[in-house]
Amino acid sequence: MDQRAKTILIVDDSELVLRSMAELFDLEGYFVHTAKDGQEALKKMEELTVDVILLDCRLPGMEGPEVAERIRGGTGPEKSTPIIGMSIDNPRRREKECLKAGMNRFVDKSSGPDKIIEEVNRAVSAIQ
Repeated sequence: MDQRAKTILIVDDSELVLRSMAELFDLEGYFVHTAKDGQEALKKMEELTVDVILLDCRLPGMEGPEVAERIRGGTGPEKSTPIIGMSIDNPRRREKECLKAGMNRFVDKSSGPDKIIEEVNRAVSAIQ
């Protein structure tokens, strides 16, 4: 990564996942923001500038693909922010849904932290 620390928004309805991912990316040198659902994620996107979004595909109320579609449909600079979808539930189907909704990448949560970090770093590198 370049000299400037990158900012990540992690969106997941599991408090355990949010805490563990936040700690993981903090150790990787990211500034970390979290949201527990789609509405909170969209609100934070209005308030923050982030370099990458790690978005759970299954969220209460508004699922990840809908969140991605709303971000991509916006008019601000956030509409081009890299979005990485993640799920542990039926990853092949979820990947198709997420990519169709405008997410840049997808990672299976069960693939482990190293793979998740790799996908996020790859997405961030692509915008530099």
